[in-house]
Amino acid sequence: MLDFRPHRLIATLIDGEGVYDPDLAEMVSGEERVIEFDCRVSPNGKGAEVKRQDGKMVVYSYLIHASKEVEKLPYGTKVRVFEGDVLKAEGEVIQSFSNQMNTRIWV
Repeated sequence: MLDFRPHRLIATLIDGEGVYDPDLAEMVSGEERVIEFDCRVSPNGKGAEVKRQDGKMVVYSYLIHASKEVEKLPYGTKVRVFEGDVLKAEGEVIQSFSNQMNTRIWV
């Protein structure tokens, strides 16, 4: 049987804004949480570009396809994609888009 999503994405999200802790005299980030979901990753072999949030076009390294039900990953989220125990892709989210069929994530 053909597996449309043979890879596993692991992302670390930070919930909430950073706040200043006067006792530590430094900024403290929000709560970290890890999410995982099945996906399919493809390298960008053509040097194609995608638009970042600031409108600048950049060459992305990987395009990740996932189910439309997955949580949207914000710009800058660190992701790692594995095939079994082998790391296939790693980077930060440049763009994320969901439609009625799937979710696409550019890293």
